[in-house]
Amino acid sequence: MQIPLSEFEQTIDEVILKRGLSYFKNGSILDFSEISTGEYEAVVSGTENYTVQLEIKDNTITEHHCDCPYDLGPVCKHVVATIFY
Repeated sequence: MQIPLSEFEQTIDEVILKRGLSYFKNGSILDFSEISTGEYEAVVSGTENYTVQLEIKDNTITEHHCDCPYDLGPVCKHVVATIFY
């Protein structure tokens, strides 16, 4: 799922969006780094610490992955928290 950064709040499910925003506001992003041009990695505190990876090109998230067990939709709250960060 590609996600334009300028429209991610309209693209992602509202419930997941609110949970991700809450994680962001509560300081759940423990680490964030650019591992190469346009590739980012974050550690997000949840039930455990989860690793989120984002690839961004032309202000669009072209790839995203989280190692949490969430499988009810294309984007989890940890990815959303990282986008807000």
